[in-house]
Parts: sequence; C-alpha cells; structure tokens
Amino acid sequence: MFRNSLPATMVVAALLTVPTAVPSQEPAATPASRATNRNPLPLKGERHARFTTSKGSWMSVDVSPDGQQIVFDLLGDLYTLPIAGGAATRLTSGMALDRMPRWSPDGKQIAYITDRSGGNNLWVISADARDTVQLSKTTDDMFISPAWSPDGKYVAVTRSVTGGPKIFLYHIDGGSGIQIVREPAAQSTVGATFTPDGRFLWFAARAGSWTYNAIFPQYQLVSYDRELGITTTMTSRYGSAFRPAVSPDGRWLTYGSRHDEKTGLRIRELATGIERWLAYPIQRDNMEANLEVDALPGYSFTPDSRNVVMSYGGEIWRVPIDGSAAVKIPFSAAVDIEIGPEVKFQYPIEDTPTFIARQIRDGVPSPNGRQLAFSALNDLYVMDLPQGTPRRIASSPDGEYFPTWSPDGQWVAYVTWGDAGGHIFKVRANGQGQPVRLTRDVATYYNTTWSPDGRRIVGLQADARELQETVQRFGSGQSARFVWIPAEPGPGGTAATVIRVAGGLNQPHFTSDSMRIYAYNGGQGLVSFRWDGSDERAHLRVTGPAAPGSTGGGPSAASVIMAPRGDLALARVGSDFYVVTVPVVGGTTPVISVATPDSPDAGAAPQRYRGGIPGLECRRAQGLLVDRQRPHHLRPRPCQGGGGLDPRRPAQHPPRRHHPARRHPSRHGGQRLQARRSADPGPGRARHSSRHGGAAWRPGDHHARHRGH
Repeated sequence: MFRNSLPATMVVAALLTVPTAVPSQEPAATPASRATNRNPLPLKGERHARFTTSKGSWMSVDVSPDGQQIVFDLLGDLYTLPIAGGAATRLTSGMALDRMPRWSPDGKQIAYITDRSGGNNLWVISADARDTVQLSKTTDDMFISPAWSPDGKYVAVTRSVTGGPKIFLYHIDGGSGIQIVREPAAQSTVGATFTPDGRFLWFAARAGSWTYNAIFPQYQLVSYDRELGITTTMTSRYGSAFRPAVSPDGRWLTYGSRHDEKTGLRIRELATGIERWLAYPIQRDNMEANLEVDALPGYSFTPDSRNVVMSYGGEIWRVPIDGSAAVKIPFSAAVDIEIGPEVKFQYPIEDTPTFIARQIRDGVPSPNGRQLAFSALNDLYVMDLPQGTPRRIASSPDGEYFPTWSPDGQWVAYVTWGDAGGHIFKVRANGQGQPVRLTRDVATYYNTTWSPDGRRIVGLQADARELQETVQRFGSGQSARFVWIPAEPGPGGTAATVIRVAGGLNQPHFTSDSMRIYAYNGGQGLVSFRWDGSDERAHLRVTGPAAPGSTGGGPSAASVIMAPRGDLALARVGSDFYVVTVPVVGGTTPVISVATPDSPDAGAAPQRYRGGIPGLECRRAQGLLVDRQRPHHLRPRPCQGGGGLDPRRPAQHPPRRHHPARRHPSRHGGQRLQARRSADPGPGRARHSSRHGGAAWRPGDHHARHRGH
C-alpha cells in the first residue's frame, strides 16, 4: 500500500492491515446502528501497531462544505484534519477497512465504504462519530467511490452487478438502491460526481472490468442526464479519462489521465471546452487493475472552486486552478491499527548435506525393458530396473532432457538447453566415451524419438530465441517444426532436415513401422504422416467426461501414443491413463469417449490402465537423495527402508551457471512425474501420483510406462 519512500514501520503496518474483513468499532453507536451489525465476524483484534506518520499513499480526501476541514482515509481508518494542516483526528477505528469518505452537502455526515458488516457496503457516519447508518446491505458486492447528490438525499456509488459494475443511487433514508445506467451490460461505470444542479452525473466508463495486457484507451468520461436518461461520451483521450470532479460553481471539470508513463490531472472549462494540465505528474493511476479502489484516490474542489485538494507523493496538496504552485497541507496522524491473532506455524526446514529430489522427468525404458533413462535436476541418468543405481551418463554444462533409446539399446540421444539454445546429442548408455553432438545448428530441440530402423532421430525444433525469451512453460514454439537428423552425424554435426511445420502437433513417435511418424494434438487428435510431411492421416480422437452441467462434449485427451503394434493407443485423460483400440475406418476420424465406452466409435471398450514396473513406482514416490554439495551422483536404497538415492562420489565437472531454463525446467517443455504423500504413508513411503505424467510404451509388448513429458 505504501510507496518505497515511506518509513519501514508504515510499510509493515500497511501489509498487516490490508486483508481485513471484520467489523469496526465506532464510538457511541446508536441503537439503530447497532441493529445493522448483529452478526459481526468472529475475528477480534488482539494486537496493535502504533506509530505516528506524516505520510500516506492512496489517500482519498474530501473538503467539508464550509471549507474548514478535510476528511481522508489512512490504513483503513478515517481521519479529519484542519484545512491548513496539523494533527489529524481519528474518526473510525477497529478491524474494519474504512475508506473513500465524502462529506454530505450540509457537512453533518460522511459517506464511506467499509466492510464492518462482513462485506463491503455503503455506510454513513455523523461528523461527530456518534451515529452510523448502513445504507446498502449486501454480503459480497464491491462498493467504491461514493458521492452525495447536491440536495443531500442520495448517495451515488459504484456497485458490482452481473456484467460490469454500475452506478447506483441509495436514498439516505433507506431502500435497496436503484441502478442508474444498465446498458451496455458489460460496461463498467465508476467514480460518479454530480453537477451543482444535480441534473447531470459524470463518471468514467470502460468495456469490461479488467483484462490482462490492457490496450489503451481504457476509460472515457460520460455525462448522464438524469431527466432525459441520455448518456453522452465527453472525452476521447488516448491516455484515458477517469475520476471526474465538477467544481461547486459548475465552471470547471477535472479528471485523471495518463501521458507517456505518468499520470496527471487535467482541467477543462466546461463553457468553452478548453483543457490543460492542472497537475502533472501526480501518482500512478490504477487503470490496469481491477476496480476495488477506482482509478485514482478521491479528491475534491474547495467550496470557492479555486483549488483542488488531493493526495499524491505521500502528501496532501492544495492545487490552485490558476496554475500556480501546489501548496502542501502538512498532517500528522497517530495511527493505532488493530491486528488479528498471529497466525504462526512451525515448519521444519532441512539444512542437511543431502536433500530429496522427488521428481524425475522424461522417463523412458530401454528397448529390452531392463533399464530406464530419465532426467533429474537437469542431468541425464540411466538405471537398471527395478532397483539399480542411477548413474549419470552425460556431462553437459547445460540442462539434459528428452532422452530416447536407440533400437539396439546401446545409445541414448537427448537434447540440451542452455543460455544460447541447445543441440541434440547421443551418448553410450553405459556412460563410456564422450557425448557426440548430432546437430549443427543451435536451436531449441525437444520431444526427440529414435526411428525403429535406427537410422534417424525425429524431434521438434524451434528457434533458440524462443527458449531465451520465454516467460512461462515452454511447449510448442511459435516456429516449431518437425525435423530429423541422421543417427550417424558428419563432422561438427548435421543440419536438421525439416519434415513439416508442427501446426500445433506434438509428441512425435513411431509404431514398429519406420515409414510413418505419429503426432498428437488435442484438437486434431492422433495423426501420422510420411518423412516428407505428406500423406497426413487422422487416426483417432479421445475425449474425457464433460464437466457437470455442461451441454458440450468432454475435453480432449492430453496425450495419445500409439502402441508398437499399431492397433492400440495409450491415452491420458485428466489424471488417468486408458488403453483404447484404434479402429481403421477411413473417412471421418473416430472419436472415443472414455466416459461412454459403449459409444459406436469405441470399438473395444477403453480400459483404465493400472500397471507398473515393480520397484519403479516406489523409487519415484520416495525420490532421489541428492548431496547438496555433490548433486550429480545418486545411489538407491531399498524401497522398504525409506527410499531415495544416496550420493557417494564427488561431481566430475565444474559447477554450472544458473539460467532460467535450468532453474525452472518444468516451464520449458514436458510435464513432470510427481509423488504425493498418502494420508498415512508410513515411514519413508509415499503414494505415487501420475497426475502430471505423460506415457511411454514398454518395448515389445502392450504394457504402458509412465513418462514425465
């Protein structure tokens, strides 16, 4: 809540008091006001943060009708202050978040927004703090930016409704409020202010309530004629227009707008339409966020219409409309913030020389089913199944991912990811000898697979730039294409041969036939094509159960992989794996729903897969025991004894540089196997979860293996 320039004590207090949703404790409430607060929340203030401050941020301020006082909000409480400055007097207290105060035209009451009833609502408090009245009585709506009508009978306020938030009028004597502007339904209207005669209501409007990567302009000012019911857009600024205020004499209009990267206050003479900057820059606006605090804090004209009083830069300022220099209004506030009970738990944090790596990636069994290649902590390992010792077989300074076995089981090909991009390498499965670089060109390679005849390696290739610039998990690059390289490279590597653009397809793989490459995409389903990208054929789509109440179809399977014989496929739907028959029908692509296995397209009913490699599931659940100082050598212990892999040998290469691709490998392609503890796992045991796994077929039969990508 507070800027970096504020004292550290204020920052702490702001952080501690923001998440409040409990009743405030006002002095001397009347019986009527007590009746509105019959069901206070159970959270009580048990601690206090007390300090004195002369600065604050995002303070809504308003000048009293006689021009003698200012009311403002600070850290969830309301304060009054002499117009010349001085010591502020606290008006409200307690756990509630009280904000956005506005004086009534007669100066006897103050409207404000508070969550003292358990949810945000519009309230009114007397200027002497002896009486409070709740005007709106909703439980979960948003309320912001109240404004009194000139006759003092109504308070206009923005309230959330279906579509975009809209402006409502609440009568001071009660009622459920009436919505002013209803259409367009998705339009948000916020920050209302009346003209002195009460006929027109000015506010800011934008399409929708909030969006990522907002495109300017966001808001424009709108004038609403309360007699004719006509709305008229009054601005067209690229920097937007928001938080309008009309001077008491009706001559001036001020509003917030952005120019370049800074926010300022514009002033318009309503009779001529001439505009200029009144104050620039002020504080950063809130246009690109949601609407809980409006686009600017509240501000107001002085009663003589000669000044605007507002807050920015941690201070309260009087800004003359004649363009002369702004004058600071100094204040000092004795803050006493109530804080709820301390929420504190003791969590053990291990600082032992070893730690458990509970996830592996890209696990793939060898052709004879006796070994497993996988990545852990960005390094490539091979282990004998079921309980062999994992041994590191490569030594790249970059991350090593997506292993694939040669058909004879003698080699493992893999990709590297580093700061500059990566390559495809191969290395002997026994770890002897040096890795051999297969590719000539630096790029981003992923999802590699060896052809059954052993001659070529297929994978996906994207520009190296895409890995360098990615800000989230890497999947299919914008420039992704299927490529192949020979398993026996020329000197310095071989240029990859482009097969075709990916077009959203992923997961290249083979059956026992080397002539066709299979790939998958949820929308297109399982397809295959030749080495030159021609003769594309659609084979199958698999869907899951529809969401409850949905009238549409279910979601597509996350992955579908053909079995080596080519008549079955392994599909991952949600958290489960299914074995489905692949019918050869031609024409329209068959769609199999695992939710309705008796559908005409299903052929043999899909079977939910529950298999496993003895010992491997235990190893995955227990994780890998890794030496913090020697992280590249792992040794297993029996599953019954607590699990994990125990390092014994020092690292054989210098420490690696850190870069985003290695620190967060799960963001850059592939999904990870993840173990979750059961409700009562027992010492050293855990229950395996395949929620985030892909799948791989065990060579030579129809037993599926979980795969971490």
